[in-house]
Amino acid sequence: MTDDGYIKFNCEWIKGEPLLEDMIKELNSWRKRMFDAGLIGMYENGIGFGNISMRITGTRQFIITGSATGGEANLTSEHYVKVTEVNHEKNSLV
Repeated sequence: MTDDGYIKFNCEWIKGEPLLEDMIKELNSWRKRMFDAGLIGMYENGIGFGNISMRITGTRQFIITGSATGGEANLTSEHYVKVTEVNHEKNSLV
């Protein structure tokens, strides 16, 4: 088995419009602080680390930084995704 340096899961990707800036404003602020502190970044081998997520209040959905964004200092709404369903038994999400 090969260790690529990240957790693999099954994903059903449904293309949509980028999230509204208001939806990511607070999360992006925290993400920037963590990036500046070195808690989010990219290893020398090119693998990023330190995704950050936030639950959408009153739902089972959440917003999370996209894969391979660890090396980016500043993110826009196009760097985030909204996860609408999670199935732990199947290690999958939508």
